[in-house]
Amino acid sequence: PICLGDGLTLIGLAAALVLLVTFVAIQRGSRAPMIPRGLLADRSRVGANLIMFLVGAGMLATFYFLTLYMQVVKGYEPMVTGLAYLPFALGMGIAAGGLGPQLLARFSERAVIAVGLVVGIAGMVWFSFLAPGQNPLAALLPAQLIVGLGLGMVFVTVTIISVRGVEPQATGAASGLVNTAQQIGGAVGLAALAAAATVVTENELPGSVPDALTTGYSYGFLLGAGLYLLALVVALVTAPATAPQPQRDTQQPPVAL
Repeated sequence: PICLGDGLTLIGLAAALVLLVTFVAIQRGSRAPMIPRGLLADRSRVGANLIMFLVGAGMLATFYFLTLYMQVVKGYEPMVTGLAYLPFALGMGIAAGGLGPQLLARFSERAVIAVGLVVGIAGMVWFSFLAPGQNPLAALLPAQLIVGLGLGMVFVTVTIISVRGVEPQATGAASGLVNTAQQIGGAVGLAALAAAATVVTENELPGSVPDALTTGYSYGFLLGAGLYLLALVVALVTAPATAPQPQRDTQQPPVAL
């Protein structure tokens, strides 16, 4: 049965859809649109934004599940929970600041994104083996390092694709678009994956609450891996398959995190 909360949700979604269509119509007729018309004419740039949307959807939900697992199931204090996220930050920093650029100097952008997403998928599957009484060294910490390494490679490469070849006056719009894609993806992914995890958890009850919660989170991690798999398909179809030629301008675009 549909309750009042469901009705309000559907009304909100319908209103959002109407507003989105209205925004697109206004932008199409504007002389100075927020998103320049030629910005999405490039297939690789469209693909980069879609990849960022999908990765953002999986990543934000992952943070949500991990935080609940650490604080609700494991009983970690907020400070301990924050420190437990250090492996993810370390992996992201290594990949975005060193490993990713080095790979891009030798291999195609398609290959680097594909490797990053495969590594990220492996880390997400590893997360799905979390258990209530498990040692954090078994999955929680090492899986974060793996996912951070994979997503770091993806972010640096997708950001480069999204702003390369853009007119100087449109660079800000291109950079803002890819970051917006990540934020919208995170919101949509969190709502969808959290709802799915809740259904799984409810089906596990009555029973051990920690086990039921962890089972729901595990399914959420696998769904996140599925989103990364979709991003991998998009990358194989849209990302450049040849290694980029060295450019005279050594300035690098900011990496979306």
